[in-house]
Amino acid sequence: MTYGFTDKTTNSGTGADMVVAAQNETGTTSTGGNLILLGGTGTSTQGKIFIGASADTTHTNLRINGSTQSTVGAAGGASVLPVTPTGYVLININGTDRVIPYYASA
Repeated sequence: MTYGFTDKTTNSGTGADMVVAAQNETGTTSTGGNLILLGGTGTSTQGKIFIGASADTTHTNLRINGSTQSTVGAAGGASVLPVTPTGYVLININGTDRVIPYYASA
C-alpha cells in the first residue's frame, strides 16, 4: 500500500507530517508487514526520516532516538576493515550528530 498527499505548490511552504505503521500479522508462524519509508522531495531541501522522534532540529536526514551503549562485545572472526572508508553516513542519535563509516562491497 502507498499513502501520500497531493503535492503542495506554496512558495516556502512546508509539507504535512505523516505517521504510518506496517500491518501486524498475529497468526501462527506469521510475518508482520514491512515498513518502507521515503522522505518527500523538495526544491531546496529533501524531506527527513525520523525513527522514534517526532521532531528534529539537526540538519541530518536520519534521526534515531532510542537506547545506546558505549561498549561492544568480544571481537569476532571478521576480516580486517580497510584503512580508509569509502564514505560516512551522517545520522543523529538522541540529539547528537554521528557518522557511520561505510565500505565498498566485496
